[in-house]
Amino acid sequence: MNQDKLRGLIGLSRRAGQLSLGTDTVLKQIRSGYCGAVLIDSAAAPNTRKRLEEAAEHADVPVFAAAEGLIDQAAGESGRMTACVRRGSLAAQIILLFETAGQADKATDF
Repeated sequence: MNQDKLRGLIGLSRRAGQLSLGTDTVLKQIRSGYCGAVLIDSAAAPNTRKRLEEAAEHADVPVFAAAEGLIDQAAGESGRMTACVRRGSLAAQIILLFETAGQADKATDF
């Protein structure tokens, strides 16, 4: 996995207004159908992971594990463990990045 490229895509998504941060906001985006990919920090609480994975599975949205601290560092906000990238080309690039790294589908390797 190319962490620098993922960090860049998250930052670009943030600047483009395509990134939602925080568990409650991400859940709302998933349920509303706007979410194209969900990123969860590998240090996130198991309950948080479970809530997001269940909602994403129901909405058919891919969930991926990000390295510890990568989301908040890339987004420029501390303490953020979850992120949602809106449907579109940026979400597709993130999905492709994980697929090429062999981590496609659901993030079960927390």
